[in-house]
Amino acid sequence: LLGMKEIGMSDHSPMPGTYDKAWRMDRSELSGYLDEVADVRDRFAGRLILKTGLEADFHPGTEAYVKEMIDSNTWDYVIGSVHYIGDWAFDNPDALDQWDNWDIEAAYAAYYELVADSARSGLFDIIRHQHLNNKCGHRPPLGSQKVHDAEAAMPVAVKAADVGLEISATVRRKSVAEI
Repeated sequence: LLGMKEIGMSDHSPMPGTYDKAWRMDRSELSGYLDEVADVRDRFAGRLILKTGLEADFHPGTEAYVKEMIDSNTWDYVIGSVHYIGDWAFDNPDALDQWDNWDIEAAYAAYYELVADSARSGLFDIIRHQHLNNKCGHRPPLGSQKVHDAEAAMPVAVKAADVGLEISATVRRKSVAEI
């Protein structure tokens, strides 16, 4: 176990309706996910502590669904993430052409505002992907005050909400190639 004493497992949570169906489990799969985690926990009992987590999306209008889904189970942690600006799945490979239809500055500012709102929502223990908007390599204009202000307000909201902030090295493998 490489000296690890504790790990966490998480997966993309169910969301209502057809929201992002291809990239997350269906509500009917949630109990199977929890059974898999329990099975792994049992197999490593006494050698490894396994925490049960969930990555749940923050998407305005779905908060009641997400809260009910979170409250319907016992989680060691819930990770909040933003994958949509309005109805645009901005990091979805099938929707990348929509970047051409957006003002990049407005998209960046909207994203940071949504991440800040996710922290303020009270739904999550950890905020994830605080810079997912740069995954595809699009950049706002240098010196944009609008982007700067929205980006600067985001970690302030995270700190005020007293939630964790993930720093992911995954983007190093993406076209943006930076954290």
